[in-house]
Parts: sequence; C-alpha cells; structure tokens
Amino acid sequence: MLLQHAIEAVPAQVFLMATTDKILLKNHAATTALAAKEDVLRQELKRASMRGSAGQVSVRRMALSGGIALAWVIRAEPRFDFRSCSMRAGRRWGLTARQRAVLEHLLEGQSNKQIATGLKCAENTVEVHVSAVLRKSGARTRSQVVSRALALVLQ
Repeated sequence: MLLQHAIEAVPAQVFLMATTDKILLKNHAATTALAAKEDVLRQELKRASMRGSAGQVSVRRMALSGGIALAWVIRAEPRFDFRSCSMRAGRRWGLTARQRAVLEHLLEGQSNKQIATGLKCAENTVEVHVSAVLRKSGARTRSQVVSRALALVLQ
C-alpha cells in the first residue's frame, strides 16, 4: 500500500515488472496509458525491459533477496520539462551551461553519440561533460544522475 502511494507521486507512468514482462504494479498514469493504447505500450515496455533506458523510458533492474528479478520502468510523458529539471539540478550541483545541456539530453535518455549530434560537438567532449555531471551530482551511473535530477524536481 505504501509503495502504491509512493509511485502515485511520480509525475510519469511507473511500472514494476517481472522478468516475464508481467506488470506487477503500476500507478494511475500508467493505468490510463495502458487503457488508451495497451498493445503499443506493452511492446514498448517489453523492448525497454530488454534493452534498458532509452528515449522517454528509464529502466532500473533489481533483484530481491530470493533471486527474483524485477525492473522498474518509468515512462516520462512527452510534456515533461527536461529543461527546467536540468536547470534546477544544474543550479544545485554547480553545473556549467554546457553540462546542463548534456544533463538535459541525459534526462531524455540519449546516448553520447546522440548528445554529440544534438550539441554539435565531438563524442569525446560529451564524455568529458558526462563525467563532470556524474562527479558533481555524486552519481556513479547515468541512471543515478537521472534519478537524482528527477528527485530534485519532486522535492
């Protein structure tokens, strides 16, 4: 019950999935989205749970003590404002303007190559900026950066 209340506070579609692609838990936004386009959304969730985070979908895998594998899948609505999220996190973490721009692309789930194309710079430059964002945010992974940035928005 407490977990259900927690995921209802997330301004995105949240799914807790088993490795069998069965949806174990979902919030109201996810329920509404499934009702509107169940087949398409189920295919997108299945792809995301296999491939990992990409685009508007963030995936976090975890294993319970009994070896049960689960995946949290968060699907951001297109209206989510990644720019204001990156600005807020950028101010908190002391990011440069370029690092904030990279963070915005990270929030969108883009790869280093996609970020480099979008910012018209070398992929190596993006790697340097991503490393700086990780360091300044105190995160060890791209997923942690996204999670921490979103948590700042939800405060």
